[in-house]
Amino acid sequence: MQRSSVEPHCPKCKIVGSEYIAYEPNETVTTSENLKFEIAYCSCCGYVHGVFAEILEIQPVCE
Repeated sequence: MQRSSVEPHCPKCKIVGSEYIAYEPNETVTTSENLKFEIAYCSCCGYVHGVFAEILEIQPVCE
């Protein structure tokens, strides 16, 4: 069976193409820590596709 490629699309305005998915880094400062995340959204209508946490590199405790 052959796989077909699927283009990203917006479920709200139905526009198709990865060039219409934008992201914006954000940082929220709380009293105990800084929370860093990115918001992915449609650049045409503003629909939010998701919120993603910053990827941290964590050193292993044991080897």
